[in-house]
Amino acid sequence: MTSFVVSPRADADIETLLEHLAEMAGPTVARRYALELDVTFERPTMFPASGARRKSLGPYSRIAVVSPYVIVYDHHDGEVVIVRVLDGCRNATRRVVRQ
Repeated sequence: MTSFVVSPRADADIETLLEHLAEMAGPTVARRYALELDVTFERPTMFPASGARRKSLGPYSRIAVVSPYVIVYDHHDGEVVIVRVLDGCRNATRRVVRQ
């Protein structure tokens, strides 16, 4: 099984989105999304090439979806790095992902 790391930027994305969900939809919804994100982060460790490739975001970039959020991760040299967790309505460009 491949290991995974959550980047500081992705960690901040998650914190922001969970706070927003708790405020707007309630703590139960925020907890449900937190669990779903955790499960989705684990999936690439078992099947690292399962996410759709997005070379426009980086040479090793792939995505996974927890609607309406898009998880951008890199799979390279036996490691999965969760790079960003973005609202799916946002225009995800290399600049946004790699800032």
